[in-house]
Amino acid sequence: MPLLLLKYYVIPYQIGTGEILPDGSVNWNTAEALITLTVFMLHVPLALMAMKVIWDRYNPQTKRNQQILRRARLKDKTGKRSKADSPKIETYEST
Repeated sequence: MPLLLLKYYVIPYQIGTGEILPDGSVNWNTAEALITLTVFMLHVPLALMAMKVIWDRYNPQTKRNQQILRRARLKDKTGKRSKADSPKIETYEST
């Protein structure tokens, strides 16, 4: 994303306003050039944190999820069901 912003927004903007440096490189002292860096610095760590959280929560091989699966298997074997699992629903009978 930052590379796309740089290529399609910052460089054409700086060419249009005349702020691009004489050798054709980006002038990093402008606000729009710094925005591309802040997007990168903000979204990459957030994406890495999201990946870790999702991996830890949904990976069946983690210790936490192994305990949950073990408890679920024990419930199935013993046939015990808590009252909150599925209450008996009364059906309507026509007269």
